[in-house]
Amino acid sequence: MRPNLKYIKEHGVESHVWRLRGRMRLLQKMLEEFNEGRSKSFYCIAVTLLPLENIKGSLDAAEKKVKELNIGKEHIKTKAKILRDIINRIAESSNIDLKLRKPPKEK
Repeated sequence: MRPNLKYIKEHGVESHVWRLRGRMRLLQKMLEEFNEGRSKSFYCIAVTLLPLENIKGSLDAAEKKVKELNIGKEHIKTKAKILRDIINRIAESSNIDLKLRKPPKEK
């Protein structure tokens, strides 16, 4: 939350809302074109934690690779793996952990 509050303080609420809508559009595109049924949580975490530019760059790079390899819509698992690999490399280089951690079970 701190980075969000800092951004709002420096740039205003309208700018922050605009950026959030951008994140939502990118997430929607990821879910429509690269979700094989198991990546929704991963994409949500990535869109929340990674800088907007990195998310957009990841999606652009994945789309480019899919096009270069001539991968059709029917190969959704391959498309999802490509995007996940790109996102994971960016996250690792930024020391960001995208693993979903469940709270410990109470006894």
